[in-house]
Amino acid sequence: MQVLLAVLEHQRRRVEHPTVVAAAALLRAPVDERARVGTYPLVAALDVVDAVDGEVVEALRTLPTATMLPDPLLAAAHLLVDAGARSRAVAGWLVDPAQVAPAAGFWVAVAAQPVFELAAVDVPVPQRDRWTAAACPCCGAAAQVSVIAEESGEFMAGSPRSLCCGRCATTWTYPRATCVRCGESDARRLGSWVADVWSTARIESCDTCRGYIKTFDLREAGGVDVVPLVDDVASAALDLWASGRGLQRSTRSLAGV
Repeated sequence: MQVLLAVLEHQRRRVEHPTVVAAAALLRAPVDERARVGTYPLVAALDVVDAVDGEVVEALRTLPTATMLPDPLLAAAHLLVDAGARSRAVAGWLVDPAQVAPAAGFWVAVAAQPVFELAAVDVPVPQRDRWTAAACPCCGAAAQVSVIAEESGEFMAGSPRSLCCGRCATTWTYPRATCVRCGESDARRLGSWVADVWSTARIESCDTCRGYIKTFDLREAGGVDVVPLVDDVASAALDLWASGRGLQRSTRSLAGV
């Protein structure tokens, strides 16, 4: 938890820095036009390779002195000091975070998230009839978690489900009873697992692809205090439980699972 707090404080400081603001503006530049003509994702992640590379350097300089980091993260930090290794990790992560080893991906995610989240502020998220994918319509990354909110108010509509992007924090609607990895919608092949210690969080699994996503139910007691991307890290024990049963998620949290 100390590592997470140090990361959040680092990102809070960086999101206001001129270099991050400029990178976010570059990323944001084509959004309105792409939204107008229905081109998704709305941003081209590789446009900010150099900026994210520089932010990795800043994270490597700052975080090891701010908190005690686990040995795998320190080892990855040592490797990323090399400009070539760092450039490959950044480019690979921007294309698909799953391409990068978890420890190296931690550093790139810490560096990139302020840029992407700032660029995604007030993006015109498409309605369900225009965007049906499980990938983020803003930046194209895989959904990290899903969220169930209050009742929609529409007759027989129930409580809507939204997916949340771990790269830019954009949320968009997605069907409740559909696997986010393979699109399976047969309820007999979909499962839900709740831990007593996490009343707001559960694992939603799929027998077809053996994938899962962590879902936060904001209707439960304590749901008002849930910050999905933060609580995803705090509830890493649920991911360990899922992986122990042979389940895999599409994208990792900062905890590396």
